[in-house]
Amino acid sequence: MATVTSALGPRSDAAWDADGYAPLRDLVDPATCATLLDRAGHASRPHHDPVVAALGAALLADLLHTAVEAASSHLVVTGSGCAGTTWGRADGTRGCIAVLRLALTDATLASGCPWVLPGSHRGAQDLGLPVDGAVPVPLDAGDAVLVDGALVQRVTDNQSVDATAALVVSFRPVGG
Repeated sequence: MATVTSALGPRSDAAWDADGYAPLRDLVDPATCATLLDRAGHASRPHHDPVVAALGAALLADLLHTAVEAASSHLVVTGSGCAGTTWGRADGTRGCIAVLRLALTDATLASGCPWVLPGSHRGAQDLGLPVDGAVPVPLDAGDAVLVDGALVQRVTDNQSVDATAALVVSFRPVGG
């Protein structure tokens, strides 16, 4: 069974409301990351992990004050030299209201970490390039970032020699 923290730890609901994202440091321990990665590599459904989905749902319920459920989940492995993702939003995908990205390996500026555009979830944002005001969210293995589904976000290219891995779970309102 995975070892996870049971609360968000120090946080500000005002920052979540204003910025649309919350970094979660040391959400799971490094041994659990290794176990999740190993289990994902051997499972018939490598993209699904009910423990992480339940943890994310509990964290979101605390922030949003409403019950949520996992809409989809998948393991993302990005090899050395692989392209990241384009700027976009997760909302509209199966009623997604938020996404939890749990780093199973370090996600650095060189290896491709998430980038977010704080506050972009509060209104229409032209996704033309360049995206001004975006900030990186480097993650150590075991850290996560919780992102509002309407927030403009992306993951940068992996320019390192190491592969990266993350478990990504999107959430919707219960019954949504």
